[in-house]
Amino acid sequence: MPHDKQAGAVGIDGLIDCAQFSIPQAEKEKALVEIFRPQLAQNRFCASVDSMYGKLGFCEAEFSRLAEIPFIPVSMFKMFDLVTCERSQIVRVLRSSATTTGTPSRVYLDKETAFRQSKALTAILKSYLGTSRRPFLVIDCPSAVGRDQSMSARGAAIMGVSVFARGAHYAFRDDMTLDMDSIEAFCAAARGGGDCLAFGFTYIIWTKFLPALKSAGLSLALPRVSALHSGGWKKLASESVDKAAFSDGVARALGTGPERVLDFYGMAEQTGVVFIDCECGNKHAPCFADIAIRDFLTLAEVEPGGEGLIEVMSALPTSYPGQAVLTEDVGVFLG
Repeated sequence: MPHDKQAGAVGIDGLIDCAQFSIPQAEKEKALVEIFRPQLAQNRFCASVDSMYGKLGFCEAEFSRLAEIPFIPVSMFKMFDLVTCERSQIVRVLRSSATTTGTPSRVYLDKETAFRQSKALTAILKSYLGTSRRPFLVIDCPSAVGRDQSMSARGAAIMGVSVFARGAHYAFRDDMTLDMDSIEAFCAAARGGGDCLAFGFTYIIWTKFLPALKSAGLSLALPRVSALHSGGWKKLASESVDKAAFSDGVARALGTGPERVLDFYGMAEQTGVVFIDCECGNKHAPCFADIAIRDFLTLAEVEPGGEGLIEVMSALPTSYPGQAVLTEDVGVFLG
């Protein structure tokens, strides 16, 4: 994006279309503040959010910093129907995996929000994968992708990554038994030596895919695979599986290097915004989103090096109040 252009005048489409991670932080924050103003006013369509803003004395016309936006605790998406547009405009309801509480979040998408989220996810992945389509191994089963109005976060992620696919091959049948024919078809498509792609949820890869390959005595030879994975770290933490051990195990099974195993952090409540490992293993916010790390006790922003709860801010949604969502996940602010 040309830096002689006033940041405040850059709309959401401009932030999605520009080269991601290219805008200086101060300039990005100025642009996002102006984009958020009408979105936050629209949030008052939802009685629960309007009540919260009123009790906090928040005025969307007067704030100047992203940190001043009242954040929505992620648990509210489990307890309330947070809709900021007419119900007739809703085209899809996303449901989170609910691995921790058993109660899924419900995220309501209108056509405009769903389109922006898809376009934004493509913009982020393009900066890591390029633009070419490649053979795609889905480390999941076909039924994980719902086709009706309701879709799980798992299915939405698969659909998002499939933009870069040239044919999708599922590693499992719907009964979660290994589909050897499908895996062989993927390997055959990848044997030309070009880039290929694999994606699955972290917990499924570790607890089902790797044991199934080992049981079958199968080791793949995919030196140019990009293996993306997301979610499930809370379950793996109880098994004392850290990021390095996971990457090494996946790399050995796929026949590639651990540097090609890329973790990304994302959530159903902020679909379209993902934070992928860079070459140093750290995560960065794209141009249309930002993060804050908030102190566990005071909820104030921490200084560089500080640890706290992750707040994810996104300019993508207008059918639900996703501009600032406080998660239950822990992160460290590097700067």
